[in-house]
Amino acid sequence: THAPEQLPFIVTDTAPAAILHDTRLGDLLAEIAPDGTPTIALDAAKGVTPTRTDWPKSSGRDAAYVMYTSGTTGTPKGVIAPQCGIAAHALDQPLRPVSPEDVMLHAATIAADGSSGEIWGALLNGAALAIVEAEKPGLADIAHVMTTRQTTTAIFYAGLLHLMVDHHIDAFASMRVL
Repeated sequence: THAPEQLPFIVTDTAPAAILHDTRLGDLLAEIAPDGTPTIALDAAKGVTPTRTDWPKSSGRDAAYVMYTSGTTGTPKGVIAPQCGIAAHALDQPLRPVSPEDVMLHAATIAADGSSGEIWGALLNGAALAIVEAEKPGLADIAHVMTTRQTTTAIFYAGLLHLMVDHHIDAFASMRVL
């Protein structure tokens, strides 16, 4: 996630139609949200069914989301990820195919681009997503999810993969592809 002092810049830069968050950030977001911008606590909205039916039309060239990099200057830089780019990245993976029978590990922070491959790679291919829910997950947390959810596919940054193999090799028993 981003440092709290970066959030006002990001919110101003994106001019969002709404801000989705978890309850922990509610007070901070209420302070920095532009006037009239709704803030929606997702963890408080579980089980709520949307009533809107007039969703705007979009195309593959429209933005799916904006990912913020750390930037070389220390100021976050927004990079727009188009819907067609997400679909191509998730669906066109001949060396790492994902199928509806798979369980994809989701261990990356959503502030890192690796999370996009995990999330969309699973969801757009009909696979299950095994989420590591610990706020600051350690190796044991990741291994626990891999073992209990019998993950079959994962995307690891090299350093984390080496640590997992060194300390929790048994967690890879159900893994089909990395």
